[in-house]
Amino acid sequence: MGTQQKDLIREKLTRLIEYIDEVSPYLKQSYRKYVGRKGDQRIVERLAQIIVETASDTNDLLIAESHGSPAPHARASFEQVRDMGVLPAALAERFIDRYVRMRNLIVHEYDRLDVPTVFHTSRRLIKDAGAYVGAVTRYLASAANE
Repeated sequence: MGTQQKDLIREKLTRLIEYIDEVSPYLKQSYRKYVGRKGDQRIVERLAQIIVETASDTNDLLIAESHGSPAPHARASFEQVRDMGVLPAALAERFIDRYVRMRNLIVHEYDRLDVPTVFHTSRRLIKDAGAYVGAVTRYLASAANE
């Protein structure tokens, strides 16, 4: 893997960590407080969307580096990096089944968002996004040793 491509991927991972750190305080509050704060809800929704999109963009960089065809959509990007051995299957499946779906609802069906689902799913997302950063970092390290 080329140095420039690795640098781009590391930059995405750094941003991902920043977004996780930014959203975390909003998800540490109780659900009761969260539900009463519309502004906090909007912040969580937007940052959850950005986290999923940043991970998907990172996937595309990883796929391109392995000379693969670009993924046609976010779900496919997680399938491809899973198949490349970048992500454990269970982690990739959570991104595919939960987080990409939530991102799509945030973007395309905003009026139908379920507040409890966004709150609880986003709490799990930040843990899994941290695991995603770790998995990609390990993959980059192993690629350097090949």
